[in-house]
Amino acid sequence: MLRLKAVLLPLFLHGLVVGIIPWWIAGGFHIPEGPLGLVAIPGTLLGIGGAALIFWTSLLFADVGRGTLLIFDPPKKFVVQGPFRWIRHPIYTGALLIAFGEALATLSFGLLIYAVCLVVVAHLNVVFVEEPVLRKRFGDLYDVYCAKVPRWIPWMGGPDAP
Repeated sequence: MLRLKAVLLPLFLHGLVVGIIPWWIAGGFHIPEGPLGLVAIPGTLLGIGGAALIFWTSLLFADVGRGTLLIFDPPKKFVVQGPFRWIRHPIYTGALLIAFGEALATLSFGLLIYAVCLVVVAHLNVVFVEEPVLRKRFGDLYDVYCAKVPRWIPWMGGPDAP
């Protein structure tokens, strides 16, 4: 049941933030015609990559952390497997990849502005809410993790997880 909840909740929440709201902003998703329509390919690949990242990390939260991405049901165990070895906030990163992919695929300036706003909101939430909560919950373990793993820009061949 936890695994199902861990997948359905992100699907709903991210579906709203990077699905319904962008669709409303853009007045629907319209792929440019002609040669400009080719931008839909990398935009779609970004979106698929972002969705896969959200799905993978949500499953890790359920399977390893025994929780979900929601504040009222957070992982009980500190998760450092999978994408968490290379980046501290892969779920946010996945959502941002989807948002920028949508902006690229549709060549929508409104969606680009929306994606940039999501970056600002995500960064502020991470710095002033999530990371202090994680630091309080996991203590020195989280501090060691932060020293080894970058917040936003992943690098391959991540560190040895704490």
